[in-house]
Amino acid sequence: MGCVGLYVFCFTALLASEAGFYTGLILMLLGFLRAGFRSWKVVLCAPLFWLSLVICLYTVAAAFINSRDILPDDSFANIVRKCGDLIAISGIFSFMIAWALQLDSANVGRALFLWLLGYFMAVLLGAEWNDLANYLAGRPLFGLQSGFGFYTLCALLGVIILALGDRGKLGYIGRAQSVGILLLLVLLLCLFLVGRMRGAWLAAAVVGPVVGYALFQRRPNTRYTRQGKLFGWSVLALFLLIIFWNYDVIAKRFLEEWDVLVSYWHNGSEDLRLSSTSYRIWLWEEAIERIAVHPIFGWGPGTSSHLIAQSEVLKHLGHYHNVYLQLIVEVGLAGFSLFAAWLYLVGRGTLRAYASGTMSADMFLLITSLVAVFALVSMIQYRHSEAGQFFIMLMGALAINYQITFPPRSREVTGRFATTNEEQSGH
Repeated sequence: MGCVGLYVFCFTALLASEAGFYTGLILMLLGFLRAGFRSWKVVLCAPLFWLSLVICLYTVAAAFINSRDILPDDSFANIVRKCGDLIAISGIFSFMIAWALQLDSANVGRALFLWLLGYFMAVLLGAEWNDLANYLAGRPLFGLQSGFGFYTLCALLGVIILALGDRGKLGYIGRAQSVGILLLLVLLLCLFLVGRMRGAWLAAAVVGPVVGYALFQRRPNTRYTRQGKLFGWSVLALFLLIIFWNYDVIAKRFLEEWDVLVSYWHNGSEDLRLSSTSYRIWLWEEAIERIAVHPIFGWGPGTSSHLIAQSEVLKHLGHYHNVYLQLIVEVGLAGFSLFAAWLYLVGRGTLRAYASGTMSADMFLLITSLVAVFALVSMIQYRHSEAGQFFIMLMGALAINYQITFPPRSREVTGRFATTNEEQSGH
């Protein structure tokens, strides 16, 4: 039951299917409850679980103390929904997903594959292919809207790392399969450019070179290293060629907001023309003003859209286009500190798992690069849909998966995606 829930959860994450998303979570929860006290004890003994529980309790308390005083009575449903949004990213569900990942040694690989398959299904089913010219002109893509570029970048980095890493398939398959992977990467890059998401482009410009450097600096440990490096240089050459071919589109996308930035630098935000950059600046200034009024405990979950609606210019927007400011506005510095503490503990555990050899270099690079992309994109976007919640839950579960072990069936977690550094180095 836990495995089925994991597969449904991963496959439907980007298909805009709330039914599939929550069905997967419920199946994993039922399976975890049936696993017995020994599995529950592992979670109960983890400090991260109790911190997640504190975040959940703090969120509920803030909602019914702060939000009820600010929002009108007819917004009670919004308060409950917002509680659910924050509880979903509190890390409490990541333990359950980590348990499901450990039910089978191949579950990590299957989860990532199903997520990628669900991504392509979302593209195929959601695209209006007869209206592709309008997509190229800047309309939101494939029902995923502004998040499309972010999820495409995650898929692109994931395929690159798992294809070119120490345990990538390039050393074990023929040339035809290598060409297939190359075509897949080219397709993902084209979709990434078509997505026209500047935040994702900037994140790629920062994270991409670091990932490339990390992959090419690996010490050779197999006789297939030369083939892998040749393939890597081929990928880099094709990427540069595609980017150069579309240089005018990329430059236009950035330059169309350049005058807004110049005007803001010289004259402030008063006389900016309405654009995607200017309304973000206004939103951030609005958020900072709100934080100054209630800095410690915030205004309460679910209050952002109500607060923004009080502005004549920004009233049609529902969030602050910045995850960090959004959290501080709603749950205050106290709540934000709880989330930051959770991330710190997960990050420290991830580093320890990698240093001890429990986590492979490829998985460490995958998790850190995707989290870095999310952190950068979150500065100008707010991922609040089920797809965004899925990303946070899965990244947390992948990290926790290498820090705690559930008994007894999941104790033997080996396989290509869970190999240790010692195995990779041949010792």
